[in-house]
Amino acid sequence: MDYRELKILLNSYYNGQTTLDEERVIRNFFKKDDIPSELLEEKEMFESYKKIKKESEPNSELNNEIVNLIDHKWEESAKKRLQNIIRFSISAAAGILVILSVNFYFNQKPGNIQDTFTDEQEAYEATKEVLMYISNTMNSESAKLSGLTKINENFKSIDKLKKLDQALNNYKSE
Repeated sequence: MDYRELKILLNSYYNGQTTLDEERVIRNFFKKDDIPSELLEEKEMFESYKKIKKESEPNSELNNEIVNLIDHKWEESAKKRLQNIIRFSISAAAGILVILSVNFYFNQKPGNIQDTFTDEQEAYEATKEVLMYISNTMNSESAKLSGLTKINENFKSIDKLKKLDQALNNYKSE
């Protein structure tokens, strides 16, 4: 490439009107060692562009770390979403189970209760007999509980002893 063509390409380059191929031609020209002295400043400029490009390229390790971090966060997010879905499903299933249980309980039809007595007086006497049995049983069991009043009195005397002990401790500490 001759000097005049390069000057035209450089003017186009500075005006932002070059294509990528034309810029490649300019860079290749400045890679040569035999450059006219008038263009040495441009050569230094294009070499500095090359250095800047090398310095500005991202570190591949950093790039890998960022990708791994994003993947890790994505996995955590996916796990949390799955856990939330499972919790919601279990809660919904428990709610449905409660509703069905209550529905089943209240919709049970009571069995057919049939009278065992045909005579009313006979039924009355049987009921009276059962109630007397329950009353006697309760009275005999409550008689066994009468000893609890003695235990309660003993606890009251223990409370008096505790108060006395506290008074003695207060007196000793003074």
